[in-house]
Amino acid sequence: MQNIYSKLNDYLNDICVYLQEENSILLDNMPTIILWNDTFLKDIQKYHFNIELKENHLTYEDVFLIAREIIATISKSYLKSFDNLISSGELDFSYEQSYTDSNCQIIYNQDQIHQSININREFNCNDVITLIHEFIHYTNTNIKEISDTQNYLEEFLSIYFELYSVDFLIKKGILESNDFKRILITKKHASTFCNYEIPLLSFIILDQ
Repeated sequence: MQNIYSKLNDYLNDICVYLQEENSILLDNMPTIILWNDTFLKDIQKYHFNIELKENHLTYEDVFLIAREIIATISKSYLKSFDNLISSGELDFSYEQSYTDSNCQIIYNQDQIHQSININREFNCNDVITLIHEFIHYTNTNIKEISDTQNYLEEFLSIYFELYSVDFLIKKGILESNDFKRILITKKHASTFCNYEIPLLSFIILDQ
C-alpha cells in the first residue's frame, strides 16, 4: 500500500511541476477554478442541447466566401491575410476527416514561420464557423513566446468570433437554429476535469 501512495505522490508532483511550467494560472487558481467548474456542471444539467445540423450543399467556395463575408464585418484589415490563405496553400479542407481535429498549425524553422489551417469538413454550417475560429488563431500565431495570459486571450478571441459567426449565419438565414456545439465541448472538458479535482486539490493543499 505504501508503494501505491508513493507512486501516486510522484505522479501528482509531476503534474504540478508540469502545470507550473505550462499552465501556472490553472495551478495558482485551482480552488476557484474547481468551484466555477462544479457550478457550471451543476447548472448545465438542467438543459438539453440539440446540435444536430443537417448536411447542406455548401461547396468549398461557398464556405470560403461566407467566412470571408463574416471576416469583413469583423475587420476589413484581415481580408488580405484571409484571401492569401488560398494562393499560399495554407488552407486545407479534408473531406475524409484526415485530421485528428480541425486546427491552426504553426511550425517554427529558425527565423521562418509556416502556418496552415486544416479543416475537417462536416458538410454543414460548422465548416464556416470552424474556419472563422481557426483563422482568428491564425492571426495570433506569429508570436514565438506566448505568455499564459496571451494564450487564454487568444482562445477567448477565437471562441468569441466563433459565436459571432453563429449569430451572423442565423441572421442571414443560412443557419436555421443556434449551434450549441461550443457549450457541449465546454461540458465535456469540465466533466473530464471534474475527475481530477479532488486528488489534485488535496495534493496541493497538503503540499503547502
